[in-house]
Amino acid sequence: MTKTDNVLATRRVLPDSIWKSANLAGIPISYARTNDLLNDVPVPEIKPSESNRILALRAAWEWMLDTIDTPLDWRTVEILHRIVAPFGHEGWLKRPEQAKADWDGWMRIENETERAISVLIGMTRLPWFQYDSESVALLAANKILIENGRGVLQIPVELDTTFRTLLDGEENTLKDWLFAHCLDGTVYSEQFLKEMENEEACKASVAKRKENS
Repeated sequence: MTKTDNVLATRRVLPDSIWKSANLAGIPISYARTNDLLNDVPVPEIKPSESNRILALRAAWEWMLDTIDTPLDWRTVEILHRIVAPFGHEGWLKRPEQAKADWDGWMRIENETERAISVLIGMTRLPWFQYDSESVALLAANKILIENGRGVLQIPVELDTTFRTLLDGEENTLKDWLFAHCLDGTVYSEQFLKEMENEEACKASVAKRKENS
């Protein structure tokens, strides 16, 4: 799909992406409660610190999509980290020089999907930051996918434990598993195609009326 289509598709499922990101980050929240929070509905059973983390994830996803045309480099990853991390928790676990070397190596991978998956695995296995490297890694991987029209990568909540177990194993096995179970949107669903067709029909109708007016 085109980059524009990929951004549009991602925005439509953004609450689902944030919900999955939150659970991967260790916040046990349901999709319904996540959606409430994103719509400014009070969720008293969630701690204020957890609510703030979820809202920070939303801000990071929205920033990533808003700046999708900006080249992705390791400094962009630093910005994503500053959005996700609460004040006072910013900072590196890994030396920035080594992180940049790792990043440059991943960016030389020709296939965009493999490049994105390698970024997710590499940044998660050897945490770059003091706080929530997994969320930053997922955002960076998705920016690679979306800007190349390759869909969206998310870890299903019910597979979080499997993902963490496979992180300790062989890398190619994990790559195959991620491709099989966590990559979505490389093709549109039938419902999405119908919505797109309806939108295009409306645009064509408006354009025709303008021509005839």
